Amino acid sequence: MKKQGGFGLVEVIIGLSILAISFFSLVLVGRNVTKLTVSTTRSLQADFLLEEGIEATRSIRDRGWSASLSALSGTSSLTFATSPSRWMVTTTPEIIDDIFYRTIAVYPVSRDFNDDIVLAGGTPDPNTKKITTVVSWNTGQATSSISASTYLTNYFND
Repeated sequence: MKKQGGFGLVEVIIGLSILAISFFSLVLVGRNVTKLTVSTTRSLQADFLLEEGIEATRSIRDRGWSASLSALSGTSSLTFATSPSRWMVTTTPEIIDDIFYRTIAVYPVSRDFNDDIVLAGGTPDPNTKKITTVVSWNTGQATSSISASTYLTNYFND
């Protein structure tokens, strides 16, 4: 019998190459899954912060339209005061967990002769405000942001 030398070495090298490629592929997939998980988590947190911003503005409105919301206009931020425990509007930028930035913008509203909200013209409605909340955060090389708008009215007539 004639013995073939070196054939086992070639098999070992091919086997190790296949294992190395498989290992690095799994590492790459794991890295991408981790990035996607972080991205999805940030997006979900931003959704919750956006909803919280709208609810906080409603809370401010509920304390009294004339005292709390009627004079607001332009872009502001929210802060939660601990004593007394309530939401307040501030000009200091709101930074949450050193990741998210949240702002609220308060706009006056005008209505036409049918009492419909109009973007231009119309009569100013002192008992309605348009509230836009924006949450933004850094995503690597870019900045992501989401926003939501709603209208608040003085339905307590205060």
